[in-house]
Amino acid sequence: MPKKKVVYHEFKTIEDIINTVHIGNKDNFLVDFKAWLEIVLNTVQTTKLSIELGGTEEQKEEYSKVSNSSLVGCSSMKWIDDGKHNLSIKVIIK
Repeated sequence: MPKKKVVYHEFKTIEDIINTVHIGNKDNFLVDFKAWLEIVLNTVQTTKLSIELGGTEEQKEEYSKVSNSSLVGCSSMKWIDDGKHNLSIKVIIK
């Protein structure tokens, strides 16, 4: 029996979410979205704290003007609608 093709969804806007998520998969999406958001926000907070505690004055000034998404290199969420709640996040610190 052939392997089932895994479909990745990449969300960059609320419109992307609305056009992809439906009544049948919304609960799975919400569980995954909450876990993803927790990790992203914790990473942002940890990065900012690291800069505040260990950064030079120039770095503190530079990064105070950077958006959270740019700070951790996150501009979208990729989601697999498979009912599993595995999570893998790639963070790029600039």
